[in-house]
Amino acid sequence: MPGPCFVCAAPATSLRRTSFTGGDAAGAAAIVTHLPRPTGCPARSPRWGRPASAAPTAIRASALSSPPQPPVEAPDTPPPPTPSSAASDAPTVIVVGAGVGGLSVAARLARAGGRVTLLEQTDTLGGRLCETRLGGGEGTMAGSAGGAVAVAADGAADTSGVGPFRFELGPSLYLLPEIYERTFDQLGERLSDWLDLRRVDPNYTVYFDDDAPREPLLVTANVEEMAASLGSTAYKKWLAFLTSANVAFEVGFRSFVDRRGFPGRLGEVPDLLRMCFALGGNPLAPMDGWLQSVFRGVDKAGGAGTDGAGVVTEERLRAMSSFQNLYVGLSPYSSPATFALLSSLEAKQGVFYPVGGMVRVAEALATIAERSGVTTRTSTRVTAVVPSSDGTTAIGVMLSDGTFLPADVVVSNVDLPTAEASLLPAAGSVTPNNDPTDPLVASSPPLPNRGIKAGRRYSSGVVSLLFATDRVWPQLSHHTIFAVTSSAEARRGAWEGIFEPGLHLPSPCNFYVHAPVRTDPSAAPPGGDAIMVLVPVGHLADDGEEGAAPPAAALRELEARARAAVVDRFEAAGMTGFADSIVSERAFTPAMWRARYGLARGAAFGLAHDALQLSLFRQGPRDAKLTNVYHVGASARPGNGVPLVLIGAEHVAATVVERTPGLAEGGAVAAAAGGPTQSERQ
Repeated sequence: MPGPCFVCAAPATSLRRTSFTGGDAAGAAAIVTHLPRPTGCPARSPRWGRPASAAPTAIRASALSSPPQPPVEAPDTPPPPTPSSAASDAPTVIVVGAGVGGLSVAARLARAGGRVTLLEQTDTLGGRLCETRLGGGEGTMAGSAGGAVAVAADGAADTSGVGPFRFELGPSLYLLPEIYERTFDQLGERLSDWLDLRRVDPNYTVYFDDDAPREPLLVTANVEEMAASLGSTAYKKWLAFLTSANVAFEVGFRSFVDRRGFPGRLGEVPDLLRMCFALGGNPLAPMDGWLQSVFRGVDKAGGAGTDGAGVVTEERLRAMSSFQNLYVGLSPYSSPATFALLSSLEAKQGVFYPVGGMVRVAEALATIAERSGVTTRTSTRVTAVVPSSDGTTAIGVMLSDGTFLPADVVVSNVDLPTAEASLLPAAGSVTPNNDPTDPLVASSPPLPNRGIKAGRRYSSGVVSLLFATDRVWPQLSHHTIFAVTSSAEARRGAWEGIFEPGLHLPSPCNFYVHAPVRTDPSAAPPGGDAIMVLVPVGHLADDGEEGAAPPAAALRELEARARAAVVDRFEAAGMTGFADSIVSERAFTPAMWRARYGLARGAAFGLAHDALQLSLFRQGPRDAKLTNVYHVGASARPGNGVPLVLIGAEHVAATVVERTPGLAEGGAVAAAAGGPTQSERQ
């Protein structure tokens, strides 16, 4: 039986089995960032699910652990500044988009003295850092349907749905914990006051589909366990790989990711050369070719036999060392070898998970921003960034209801290609007399936007399959990878077509599974499992092109094929009877990511990170045409993933402060520039 409501302890709605039917615009997939509300639970406010009568609180992760507890108040701090108390001549800042980047930038700039307004087109905060729930007696589950961005009536942007099973719909890997700690520290907070972090062990489990023995491989930081699983030859090769990957992380991350400004310094030339040597001479060469040289000799030494305990082959090692490339929108056959650093992150630093889910990070940042004086407006859609009379700066933003909001600074947390295509004015656009409310200006046709930039490369689309089951499946760990390794041709084929328009689903396909109950029992009722499966597929086409808005029937067919592929692999892994264990399920396609979050082409990870879209070649903090417009988010520098977006927010805030009179080199921004942090002040 499901447990009580996590807020008011009222009995939860009984579970009932629901069918997988795909979706349509009338009853499409729902994304919720609030807690389940069974019968008898008080009415909730629209954002975080607290009772409407309650004072604003930040729900810490520990408040959602098992057994259920009432909401816990945010850590005590001095009264926050309010917009009304800010100096009347303080710079006005508008942040468009309340994803992780927008929340972090808004809090930083408010602490630096800005009058900050955060505008979010949906009714929730956190952007892609979101969750969904199942098992609340919803009836027939629906999948995702297509539609225009930010149209409330669109089924793919629906936000209804409750239940005791919690699923990560966005990021599910908590990596680079020091970046989270640094962000909270610079905002004057202790991370431990907000998040209850748990170590995930093993880091992940890998299943293979070749003819070698089918035992899964558990990838862990435990040296003895890894040595026993891999065998002596393969283990030595694995250590050599991780050593090189660690060099790529130490050098590449410091010089090209974490640094604001020009990457690489003259004094770092020896380190850059060391990275080149570690990665076979050319860190930009395709990763798979380098991996082939690293693991050469494993099969000859009996890697698939006694030496490898029946677990590893060269093909398997190459597959398990490169699956992470999916998250940066690249195939291992085209990805720079530098991205071996992703494996180093998991192996060296470990993988963590906040109790209550990754959405707790967004909740914490939202409350900190509110305390810092940020005014937040949800369900508010921006339709244009308004240029000045000379076209060199922005004077504010226009809302969908025709309201003009003036601003000294505009920060866009909108997916970069979408911002260019729908919000940012084309070069040469001007607003006469800096007055968009003038009747003659208001009655004129809208200014043209910059349009879709040709030649950009995008990450894959994804089909997300959510399964609420009546039992816990021990074959799965918190993170599990199902890899294609039956042949070199099949492994390559599993990566083909997923970074192109067309919703292509490879057969066979790789996929990733997230099952957090192993680390956080609050993700499902006792005895149940909450399983999210991420299946990479091709993305949508650009708006106006064929394939931009596939019919609902095509999306349902895609969901069904992805589901069948996953269930078959689950059964082959020993999960006999999995389909019968499902009490509720739901599916999402790239159409949801486009409709709800405005992601260009529905590409869940934003722009790809190939050599021409990395570092200086990726959009920096400052807009190229409007000098007081700035960009933060997964498609901007330094890249995607929550830690990198937080780094980007730090860089953007520091740049804004440097370039905007009236903002103080204080608070979080001073810490980012080397000022005292929370820890140093105590």
